[in-house]
Order: sequence, then structure tokens, then C-alpha cells
Amino acid sequence: MKIVELRLETHLLTELQEFYGNVLGLEVVQKSRRGFTVKVGQSRLHFTSAEDDETPFYHFSFFFPIGKLKAFEKWLSGRVNLIEKNGSPIFDLPGGQGKALYLEDPAGNLVGFMARDGVPDISPNGSFAPKDLNGIVQIGIAVDNVRLFAEHLMGEFNTNLWKGDMKKMAVLGSEDGMFTVVPVGHPWFPTGKRADYYPTVVDVE
Repeated sequence: MKIVELRLETHLLTELQEFYGNVLGLEVVQKSRRGFTVKVGQSRLHFTSAEDDETPFYHFSFFFPIGKLKAFEKWLSGRVNLIEKNGSPIFDLPGGQGKALYLEDPAGNLVGFMARDGVPDISPNGSFAPKDLNGIVQIGIAVDNVRLFAEHLMGEFNTNLWKGDMKKMAVLGSEDGMFTVVPVGHPWFPTGKRADYYPTVVDVE
């Protein structure tokens, strides 16, 4: 499964357009008073204005070749404050699936950058540029009933349970694209920030 487009809401539209377009250097392919879209490899990330009293935050991840990890860490740490554990911004992904870097954007979204083996390296020269991000690989969704929602997604998107117990967590999809379904209040890795539900639209192929 590949995530083609992810559409989220925010209360800080101007700040996020500045962050993703200028700080992270992603190509802004559409913008209006109500929202903007950036291109991330094979995917598009779209933010639209939330209702006045809403302050949405999400947990989602991009992915890139593991050979770019050191170059990307250096590039990214010069632009943002990375989340650290024991003095290091590099986290091990569960099950030996690779490494990850994390940050919180200006709206409080927890953004992961997963470095994994087997991800195509489009510019194998040891450096890093925003075009080396391959796409959106994960979106977290908090719901009241994990099993019911996961079963709905499996039918809607013709995907299968990849990991989880269907109660405390259900990861659906594959290494190329996944939904992480958790109960409302779940502590998101790696900060422990409590998950809540906000409108989320995902296009996959």
C-alpha cells in the first residue's frame, strides 16, 4: 500500500506552510487561503484550516533510504530541534526495521522520518536534499474502538493487519504505507503525547 495523499487540518496554516515549504524545503504545489499542499516524494501532504476552536495534532511519518541517515540528521538538525533520547536524536524502530528521527512542527504534529533498508536512493552521493524523502509512510489515527475501525479500514482499503492485537494497536498495510490505529489517549512514541482524533483523509494505491 502506498499513501498518495494525506489531508489534515491545522489551526496554524501560515506557520505550517512556512515550516514545510521553507524550513524543510518541500515543494509547495498548491496554496490558497484555506490550505496548501507540499510534494513529498511519491506523496502529497495537504493541510487545510481547522475550525476556530480546534487545535489538531497528528502523528505521521515520511521515509527515506537508511544510507542517508547521517547526512539527513546533519541537514535536519541545522534547521529544527530534533527530539532526543539519552542525548541522541536517532531512535531504533521496533523489530529492527531501521532508524528514525522525530520532531514536533509548529502546530504540535509529531513528525517521524523513518530510515530503512530497501528504500530506493534516487541520488546516491552521500548528501541529502528534500527530494530524497520517498513519501509519506505512516499516519496515526486515534479512535474509540480500535477493532471496529481497523476492520472498516481493511474493507475500505483492501489491506490486512500487519502488526498489533486489534485492541491497543492495529498497524494496517505494509512497509510502503501503513495506518497506525490506536485508542484515544494512547501515548505516541517517542514523546508520550496523548493521541486524540481529528479529521483525516487518506488516498492510497
